[in-house]
Amino acid sequence: MKRKVLLVSVTLILVIFLSFTMTTLYTVIPNIDVIVSGNVKLNLFQTAKEQTILPGDTVDNIVTVKNTGDTSAYLKIALSLTIDGDTADIDNYIEFNISDTSWIFKDGYYYYNTALAKDNTTNALFTKMHFKGENIGSSFIGKVIELKITVYGVASENNGSTPFDATGWPV
Repeated sequence: MKRKVLLVSVTLILVIFLSFTMTTLYTVIPNIDVIVSGNVKLNLFQTAKEQTILPGDTVDNIVTVKNTGDTSAYLKIALSLTIDGDTADIDNYIEFNISDTSWIFKDGYYYYNTALAKDNTTNALFTKMHFKGENIGSSFIGKVIELKITVYGVASENNGSTPFDATGWPV
């Protein structure tokens, strides 16, 4: 009887030892790029208000972004245009004075060329919008032209050296 108990005990110890060894041998540790998630929170500011415009008008509109989150962030901005709810090609109707070298246009977005530290504000994306008179004629009278400005952000720490290298951009 003692021999059976001893044999069962030794067998259990061997099974436990082998299972730990097998677990150790077959555990795969993934190689993951570390991205600090932090609290990325960006506030978009613009000075333009709803107003009536005429073809050829130039309107003041200063667009900036402030980082109100816990960590520095890369950011990009998308501009889109609708006329009475229908998507329109923004380049046909509005010209922006994007003169600051802080913003780089690539793949349909304006990227801020450096990480924005917490509590800091970007240089203006643009300060004026010119409504192209040659493309906005009398057929636009009474229509609503809406400029949509969307800002996207990702944590910059351990996430590439430029916004173009960064991963994890919201879709």
